[in-house]
Amino acid sequence: KKHINRKNENGETMLHRAAKMSTRKKVNWLIWEGADVDARDNEGYTPLHSAALGMRLENVKELIEARADINATEEDGNTALHLACMVGGKKIVEELIKAGAEINLVSISGFSPMYYASDEETR
Repeated sequence: KKHINRKNENGETMLHRAAKMSTRKKVNWLIWEGADVDARDNEGYTPLHSAALGMRLENVKELIEARADINATEEDGNTALHLACMVGGKKIVEELIKAGAEINLVSISGFSPMYYASDEETR
């Protein structure tokens, strides 16, 4: 089971990669097998950040259900909500807010998620 959290050269675990590119079933299986839902890669991204960037709504839901830290920040101070707003993932934004994501957290650059949600140039 310790292999489940082994990291690649970018610091990503299997759960990071599955959250971004795979199915909810795979994400669920990794969590069941003991994957760390709050593991950090080399840039501070958690699997929830990866799922938001990959616009994988079902994986976001699975990670929320597994009690992933919804307001975890990566090295630039961005939460999964910041990233979902940046990529225009409206349903993911709604899901994160419904689950209690903090809408007023400000990144290191001084921006809240809502700044990105309202910035047309980010899409």
